Amino acid sequence: MRVEKGINRPQPISITVNGVSQQVYPGETLATVLFSAGLQCFNQNRFEQRRAPLCNMGTCFECLVSVKRSDNDRPQRLRACMTDVEEGMVVEAGEGFSITPPLGDRS
Repeated sequence: MRVEKGINRPQPISITVNGVSQQVYPGETLATVLFSAGLQCFNQNRFEQRRAPLCNMGTCFECLVSVKRSDNDRPQRLRACMTDVEEGMVVEAGEGFSITPPLGDRS
């Protein structure tokens, strides 16, 4: 959920999260976008325990997600809390984790 009233934001951009197109705002981190989309767990550890952001400042590495910045790019494991969104990003956040429907119209 985002505060919408009285907030001036730039035009939204599009990224894809777990196969679902999302309209997001430049300057937001992937962690912010994933939480806003209803995703609570971002990855799994080697024991298949679900992991979610803990520190939100890049030190715990609990928020790792797979990110492709372009079609020609190889996926990279990046910290969602430290990575700003970019137009056209494709994000995979945990195998089998689903998100709520797109955040909807922001006009």
